[in-house]
Amino acid sequence: MDFIFRFRKIYLALVGVLAVPFAIYLFASYSYVSKCSAPRKSCLEHRQVGCSINGNYNIKFAWNVSEVTCDMQTDGGGWMLLANYLHKKATPGGPTPLGRGLFPLENHRSLGSDEVGTRAWGHISLATHVDLSYKELRFRCETTAHSRLVDFSLFSEKCLAYFKTGKGACTEGPASTAMLRAESRALSNSNSMLPGVADRGWADQGDNALTNYPFFADYKSHWSIGSVPSRFECDDYDAGAGASTFHQVWAR
Repeated sequence: MDFIFRFRKIYLALVGVLAVPFAIYLFASYSYVSKCSAPRKSCLEHRQVGCSINGNYNIKFAWNVSEVTCDMQTDGGGWMLLANYLHKKATPGGPTPLGRGLFPLENHRSLGSDEVGTRAWGHISLATHVDLSYKELRFRCETTAHSRLVDFSLFSEKCLAYFKTGKGACTEGPASTAMLRAESRALSNSNSMLPGVADRGWADQGDNALTNYPFFADYKSHWSIGSVPSRFECDDYDAGAGASTFHQVWAR
């Protein structure tokens, strides 16, 4: 009986000790969710008020509130997902502009998964793009065709204007090529040839400016998301249907 009494005292003491940190945890969790569920103008604004967990956040635009995937950790965080294409080799698919106010929501990251036709597949349209305010774009891709990772930030005003309007080009001659190289920077772990080797790009691609060969070195290093059937290219040339790929574009 004495043993039971002492065990009960120890049990109650432990419960009391654990109750305090648990209550603090619950309060902190509630405060975080309450703070970070409120709509803000960008992922960067969410990050600046202390929202540091990767995931989906509410972003307020002139016409509505949209759910957007935010990367809150890479390179200081505050990145908003504009394009997301996780493609399995030998499957159909191509660039898919989404309706006004719609953003792709990141789901999986494993090469070999296929998200064609899901909520995670596509990129924002010009109708959405026109109301965004950002100073840099981040291009990221990986492929089973090789081990290089493309992950760089681009802040060339000429390129940003092209992606926002779909008119003109990002790379079209020596001057813009030099600008592309000078006004971009590799992020941590990036070891790609792009954008440094790029010397040209397609022009006037409208809603598909982000996906249709905005910069490339011919027969060497391309960025393409199904622009030509089966051509999902990530820092390579015509891997065709033989490679699985994962392309993303982020804004901050």
